[in-house]
Amino acid sequence: MPPWSGHELTAQRKSCVFSLEWREVDHANALWLIPTSMMKAKRPHAVPLVKAAMAILKWRSDEAELGERFVFPGQGTGSGHIVDKERESGFWSRITKYSPNHSENVTIHDLRRTIASWNVIRDGSLQAASKLVGHSDISITASTYAHL
Repeated sequence: MPPWSGHELTAQRKSCVFSLEWREVDHANALWLIPTSMMKAKRPHAVPLVKAAMAILKWRSDEAELGERFVFPGQGTGSGHIVDKERESGFWSRITKYSPNHSENVTIHDLRRTIASWNVIRDGSLQAASKLVGHSDISITASTYAHL
């Protein structure tokens, strides 16, 4: 797996990124269609995929075995897709180990917050940020990002 997870490119929860299935990807429209069962708000969510995210999918597609269900498969995980062990051997620990801010406690969820923050700062639109991260109610987004 490359040193980026897709999480920072989509602003989606890591559980959704890790369990991304090929059938959820609309290559023609550069969309990720997350099913209701995966969303905290219990409704489907369409995520626009930027060029870098599409490049990851292309790379994975070229590497994938025929009939592979998950974009990021994980052998021996029980779920069939990668999981974060949240230990030193986990992928996030390996990535942050080489960060200049290694001593800070940066979580993978901080990437989700960062992309939503950038969206609010750039656009000034809480509604756009709310849709991007898939919040069911704009008040959830407002309570976190309105100060921006």
